[in-house]
Amino acid sequence: NNGIWIDVTANGGVAAAQTALENLPQYSGTNVSAAMRCAYDILSNGLPSGVSSSDTYVLLLTDGAQSVTDLANLPAEAKSTAYVNKWLNIWSSYNHYEYIPAAQRHVDTENPLHTVNDGYYIGAPYYAKKITDDDGLNSHLYTVMLGNNLDWGSKFDFENWRYIAGIGITAHDHLKSFSDYSLYTSSGTELTAYYNSILYALSPVLETISVTDPMSDHVDFLTFTDSNGNQISNSVAAYDAQTRTITWNPKAAAPDSDGHYRLYYNVRIKTEAAGFVDGQLYPANKTTTATYTLEFPDGHTESGTKDANIPEISGRLGTLSFTKVSEDGGGLQGAKFKLVHDPNCPYCNGAHVDDITFTSGANGVVSVTKIPSGHKYKLSETQAPSGHKVFSGTLDVTVSYRTVTISGSSYIWNNSNKQLIDPVNSAALPATGSTGTVILYVVGALLMLGALMIGRIVWRRREGRGEV
Repeated sequence: NNGIWIDVTANGGVAAAQTALENLPQYSGTNVSAAMRCAYDILSNGLPSGVSSSDTYVLLLTDGAQSVTDLANLPAEAKSTAYVNKWLNIWSSYNHYEYIPAAQRHVDTENPLHTVNDGYYIGAPYYAKKITDDDGLNSHLYTVMLGNNLDWGSKFDFENWRYIAGIGITAHDHLKSFSDYSLYTSSGTELTAYYNSILYALSPVLETISVTDPMSDHVDFLTFTDSNGNQISNSVAAYDAQTRTITWNPKAAAPDSDGHYRLYYNVRIKTEAAGFVDGQLYPANKTTTATYTLEFPDGHTESGTKDANIPEISGRLGTLSFTKVSEDGGGLQGAKFKLVHDPNCPYCNGAHVDDITFTSGANGVVSVTKIPSGHKYKLSETQAPSGHKVFSGTLDVTVSYRTVTISGSSYIWNNSNKQLIDPVNSAALPATGSTGTVILYVVGALLMLGALMIGRIVWRRREGRGEV
């Protein structure tokens, strides 16, 4: 008489259900009323949080006829003459009194309510209607009757269409009177087909559905994609930039191979936002809601809404590190730089990122932390150390999930050593401080002696080498 709730979708749930079935105690007799009472108790008080009784289905497998009285467990309401008469009126539409064996007819004549008000037949419909209607639980009851060549005793006679003495209806008629869907078979081999039939009856058709998926304040929508991440033009979903919300009609698209409908799209987390914390989880969406209408094979429809779980994502901040050096490899302290967000950044749909300025430290070492990822930047030198020149042009800097990539002319950037170098420019005097300047100053002094003198010096040098 005790019912338990087992979530068969949970890890180990199927095994737990099988164990519970195998451990059911065996009793002689059939007590459909007690089964209905157990189901009622679970639906009323035993469902886990978040499960609505209106989303449940009760499946009863029985040999049909109540052979054990449940009178002690029935409330006075169920045993009242008014309630019993209510069900006798319902059952009268199934009445086949003329088929009841003569040996059983006297039971009806002497006391037509004998097996009803003694607690045999009124308990099952009493609790069944509380499950499906009377108590607002709005569950659904499906019954399967398996009959075989048993001695049905005085309650009904299998060979005479299983009529219940004292009521004048078959055991299956009795089940049908309070079931949403009921099947009868005399063969156990047909049970699988019947279960499949019930599963079909439980399988609704998605009549209408619409999904609204608002972006959270921490992300930006980028583009719709296919399952492989390739950008596509989606005909069943649209993004409204004003409300920052996706609207989606899954029914207009084909489901995936597993029967599920999925929408794929890319977002980026706003790493440039004030207060962003590296590695912290942020909600990707606000509440995403599906509004739907389901149509069941029996013709009834159910409408409702379902909120999806909100996924969380994290972003990263990058660190830009290099060494500012002169041509001879010596570190240069005091060089000033600016990192500016590339206006043509292909990753962020034109988001604003503040400029970052910084200065090389001792030995020319540069280390700039907390650079927003998911962006492309331009790096330029705004002021060289005393006696040196800024490098011309800019370098491209890309920060992707904490990985920082610098690219540019090898004249300026030595990627293997992570060194930023003053460019060599032969058309102008280079900056002071390198060995190359001393040599050029000597050459400049020689040039001042005049072209003839230089020619003589060159001739003598060649003569000394044995050249003609």
